[in-house]
Amino acid sequence: MLSREVLPSLLAVAAFLPPSFYLWSVASFDRRSEPAAAVIGTFVLGAVAAILLNSLIAPVADTAFGSRDMLVATCLRTFWLVSAPEEAAKFVVLIAVARRFMAPDNPMSGVTFGAAVGLGFAAAENVGYLLVNVERWTSVAFVRSVVTVPVHGVLGIIAGVYVARARAAAAATGRRATGHRIGSYAAALVIPVLLHAAYDFPFALTRACEDPDGAAISALKALGLAVGLAIVAVGTSITFRLAGSRDPAFEPRCLSPYLLRAPWRKFLLGSLAALLGLLILAAEVSALLYGAEFSRDRALVLLVAPALLLLTARLHFQAWRQQKNLQNSDKSQSPNI
Repeated sequence: MLSREVLPSLLAVAAFLPPSFYLWSVASFDRRSEPAAAVIGTFVLGAVAAILLNSLIAPVADTAFGSRDMLVATCLRTFWLVSAPEEAAKFVVLIAVARRFMAPDNPMSGVTFGAAVGLGFAAAENVGYLLVNVERWTSVAFVRSVVTVPVHGVLGIIAGVYVARARAAAAATGRRATGHRIGSYAAALVIPVLLHAAYDFPFALTRACEDPDGAAISALKALGLAVGLAIVAVGTSITFRLAGSRDPAFEPRCLSPYLLRAPWRKFLLGSLAALLGLLILAAEVSALLYGAEFSRDRALVLLVAPALLLLTARLHFQAWRQQKNLQNSDKSQSPNI
């Protein structure tokens, strides 16, 4: 078993691996090739947004909305310090990305980029939660990877779908098209905020109770998990329905063998592997610079980083060769004029 000496790398893997896997899976449902660099860039922008937002809210989080009514104070904090600013930050990133990369005629483009910003945000949040709960980081990482991370991804998907609708409405003219566009942008912000607040509120109550009752705490946690799973179910349904609408031959049982067929999916998976390898390398090098001892466990973990980078090179080379073969095939099948 690896010792606590390699805990920084373990935390980096636990924080970023589940969001990366979910992003690759969701993006693989999109049969149209989104730019892999743009998808990864949106993921990174989501993580940066989480870091910046936390630095702005953390100084006032403990003093804001001081109220004698615990229920009112918890509700205000959940809405104004958690759900509203977090979803607004994701919305701003989505709007910036949509202007250049989101295809107005492809709703699955909104799903892909929405998932990227939401999962990037969740990955950065994971780091903070794991560092605060370092003594029980395995259980925290498991719960967040099963429920919280998918919830963030789904909220991004919902926002992305409405942003894509607004982009499609922008091509039309007239008062009705303008109203549809404004309503879609409003829905892209308001619906995720309300769903996020509904998910966080039961858990916030468990932390706010001064004299918690065991049965009440368990009931609140169960309610929060039920709300989270319902949100994930909604996002899954949206993704499958949109994927099916774009491709009548789309079937859930055909997903697994399809995940690595298109070249850009290899580009995406390789880029995520490189990101994870660089995170492990940065974590271990930082630990050594701050005086940590070099050990056998640390040496084994350090071998993982170049292995992931080699995997990146292999996947990118395979994707480049596959893409080149497809281009040559298209040229050979095109009629000579």
